[in-house]
Amino acid sequence: SDPDKRLRQMKDRIYSATALLLVLTAVITLDRTCGVKWFSAGLITIVLCMGTAECYTLFRLRGLVRYPAAAPGLWDVFFRILQAVVCIGLPGAFLLVLLFQERGLLLVLYVVIVAKMVDNGALFVGRMMGRHNLAPKISPAKTVEGVFGGFFAGILTAVLLGPACVGGSLHFFLIFGVAISLTSFLGDLTESFLKRQAGVKDSGSLLSGIGGILDLMDSVLLSAPVGYSMLTW
Repeated sequence: SDPDKRLRQMKDRIYSATALLLVLTAVITLDRTCGVKWFSAGLITIVLCMGTAECYTLFRLRGLVRYPAAAPGLWDVFFRILQAVVCIGLPGAFLLVLLFQERGLLLVLYVVIVAKMVDNGALFVGRMMGRHNLAPKISPAKTVEGVFGGFFAGILTAVLLGPACVGGSLHFFLIFGVAISLTSFLGDLTESFLKRQAGVKDSGSLLSGIGGILDLMDSVLLSAPVGYSMLTW
């Protein structure tokens, strides 16, 4: 039944999230133990490369949907690779630059956690209370209630974690929470639009209950350059 399916999906999502948290904890522990940041940098690089590969696949599938009879040439392949690098690698690189700032690990975690709390807040509120579809042609599951829930979760997280991660005023934390909530939502919606054009539900199947790496990081991509700008200027 539909409730049972949703429960299984939620359990799978929790299992995948727990595994990811364990990996992240192990990487941070290695960095702190060795006094370096290269393990964290390596993890970010691997995730960005995998996300770029999935994005390239989505662009390729979109081409097949649009022009099913056309055989892709060398220029098409190059252009899609370039698109994927610009869409994923370029904004994601801001996380690497931020990592090597003073207290960089805390800054990266701050941006990522706030962005992901927006994503998860929207998911849980949307599933529990969602009644009004936001963009049914792009992402049928997204609701207006979910967006408000995501914004609330993101702003609350920014306010609660801000003093420990970056320091500053409540005014800054509120503005930061609003900015990251907006970019997180736009990143998620952009990936949903690309998947819709490619004719797929998920960018991959690596993470049970979540999808692919790109499904995991979509809300972080646009948040990375905004977070970097706000935390370093």
